[in-house]
Amino acid sequence: MSRNYRDDLIRLFGVHPRATIETIPEFRQLSDRFAKEPIFQAELNRINFAKNRVESALDADGLTQREMVQCAIRLLLAFQGEKEERGLCHELIVAGYAPRWTEPQRLFFDTAWQTIKLEYDYFLSFTSRRPNGPGDNPVNTYYKHFINAVLGRPAFRNTNRQTTNLLAATIHSVLSSSSVKGFFFPDLQYDNASTEQKLKEACDNCVVFIQLIQMIMFDRPTNGRKNYCHFEWDLIRRRFAGPDDENHVLFVVAAGDRTVFQPYIPYIDYKHWYDHFLQHKDPPYLAETPLYDGKKIEAMRQRLKESLVPKIRAARLSLIDAVP
Repeated sequence: MSRNYRDDLIRLFGVHPRATIETIPEFRQLSDRFAKEPIFQAELNRINFAKNRVESALDADGLTQREMVQCAIRLLLAFQGEKEERGLCHELIVAGYAPRWTEPQRLFFDTAWQTIKLEYDYFLSFTSRRPNGPGDNPVNTYYKHFINAVLGRPAFRNTNRQTTNLLAATIHSVLSSSSVKGFFFPDLQYDNASTEQKLKEACDNCVVFIQLIQMIMFDRPTNGRKNYCHFEWDLIRRRFAGPDDENHVLFVVAAGDRTVFQPYIPYIDYKHWYDHFLQHKDPPYLAETPLYDGKKIEAMRQRLKESLVPKIRAARLSLIDAVP
């Protein structure tokens, strides 16, 4: 018996039901050996509680192996923000239940766990580029009333509208209000290695990539600046290459319809990126709101929710039906 009683507890609780755990000689020896250590008792209580959750989800009568794997994934998906508890349940499942599954099911579960652990439901990619000259970023003017309706007038009034994309902040707010967690990074520093690393880590840690499309993002960058939208798209395309791309890469378009982009020739290095956007199925187009129109604004809000939120949620939930 090792000094690392946590591993021993995971192994014992993984294999044995809670109802009979105290009859197991190795468990009794472990409990006697560390009975005076408060940390042991706390760990024992946590693992006992986690095993109760696992048993409640996976020990129903008549479950097939496939259904058991599905229940395991469903259980782990239910831990919203409780990383330690979720990890504990995962360890117990691996120790006591996974050995009963087929090899394809175990491999699938291991892969699914990597997706379940991802921190962000979505990554919102956008540009703050604007035409040269004085005045606000045009995207803030064109969508002023939509921005005001979602973020509030003080946010619009007190923000530097020359350098900020408030439409992106508005989209992030609409999605966040639907209980999905997103990565939104409005303060990019050009030619900053730490910024690139932060973006890369977030791209690697999201389930769905959403990019707010504006025509200016496909123009050649000026003054040697880096096009972070292309940088992010390229990272994601490498990660989600293949037939599952449509489930993980989504676009939102700051234009009333597709005709705005035709005819148009993007910068040569962006052709594949531009073509990917044009070929994407039915992205939500957001008509401009330079004048107040309450019905139009509410329709835009609902369009975002109905077009994006189900797809964001489905990207993880689809793991359940995909179990072999």
